[in-house]
This record gives sequence, C-alpha cells and structure tokens, in this order.
Amino acid sequence: MGVLSYGEGTRPRCTYVCQYDHRGLGHFIRQALPTRQVGLRNRPPRGTRSLTRTTRPLLRKEPAVDETVTAEKPEAWLPREEWVQTQPRTLLASCVLLLDTAGRVLLLRYAPGQPAAGDWWLPGGMLDHGEDPRTAARRELREETGLGLPGPLRLIGIDHRADVLGTGPVLDCYFHGGTLPPGAAVRLSEEHDRHAFHHLTDLDALLPAPHLRTLCALHEAALAGTTVCLTDGEL
Repeated sequence: MGVLSYGEGTRPRCTYVCQYDHRGLGHFIRQALPTRQVGLRNRPPRGTRSLTRTTRPLLRKEPAVDETVTAEKPEAWLPREEWVQTQPRTLLASCVLLLDTAGRVLLLRYAPGQPAAGDWWLPGGMLDHGEDPRTAARRELREETGLGLPGPLRLIGIDHRADVLGTGPVLDCYFHGGTLPPGAAVRLSEEHDRHAFHHLTDLDALLPAPHLRTLCALHEAALAGTTVCLTDGEL
C-alpha cells in the first residue's frame, strides 16, 4: 500500500491510498480519503513499500515576452557597436570622365604588376578613410594623370558591382570633369603605363562589352546633364 498526498493550499487535503500486490502495478486498488482519515492505523502492511509525495501547485504560464524593437522600447535595440557589425560592407570608389575638344574620352591602361594589368579604364580609385567621393575623384585624377580641375565635378552615375576581384561589393561614383583645354599634359603614375583619347566607336576591340556599355551610358549622361544608376554596369 502506498500513500500519495497532494493539494498544497487546498482544503481538505487529500491523500491517495494505493494498495497493490505482488502481481504487479496493474493490479491495485486506489481510494481517495481526506487526510484526517489517514492515520497510523492505515500504515501499509509489512512487505509492501510506502511512498509519500506532495505535488506542487501548477505554475501559472507567463505571457511570452515581446522582443519587438520599437522607438518606445529603446532597451530592445542592439548596442550600436554590435549593430554596426551586422551591416553589409561595401567599398567606395570614384572615377572621372574627361573629354578632349574632339569629344574623345580619356582612358588609362594599367601597368604590368597591377591587378588589372593591360585593361583600359577611366582615371579613379578607392576612397581614403574619411574622404568623400567628390574629393576622392579630384585626388585620384591628380595622382594618376597630374591634371587638376578648377571647375566643379558633376555626378553622372553610380554603379553597384557585386564583387570586384574578390574584394566584395564596390559602389563606383562617376563624375564628369568637363573638357580638357588644348595642350593639357597627362603625366602618368606608376599604376599606369599608357593613356589615350578614344571615340566610343573605336573601343570595341579595346574594352569588354560590359565596360563599353557602362562607358556609353556614362558618356550619354555627361552630354545630357543627367545621372544614371547602374548595377554591374547595366541600366
């Protein structure tokens, strides 16, 4: 016979009195009696096991915590230094489209030993820390060609490239530098080994087709006074 008590905080306190025999737990007699009726006279007989267990009352289920981030719950926002680490990283670059008096575009060829050795493209490069795109365009143009532009640089296009030589996403900012005066001297840096002015119709054999489409879109925007938004060089 076993004694199982339950009902903390309930009245009357009740106890299960279970009587079972050697044939197994499947053969038993159970009777619920008030606690006051269970005394020393109701001890289980010799040879049986006694078990007394008091169950705890059921706990009330707490409502789910709302972790929605709102302006009214600033404590739910990530600390800024952690939030910054979750944001996508994209490199920024600036390039300049320059024309001569004949309407040809200035292109530079990357020198041997450069990642894009032998390729032709516009003057430009990556931004330095704390530098804005327009300032970077002027600096890159001066470093790569020795040319300084007194006039304003107008934004004519942006191009988001998903991956550039394994560095990840790059956002290119393109500026129109206007028309160079006759006799303007180009002094190349060690990064390039040649420069030339080309009509767009002469570039089929010089540029890959995607680069040529990009350059044509930028040239059209420069002449029309508009701005284009490109994805991997495509409108």
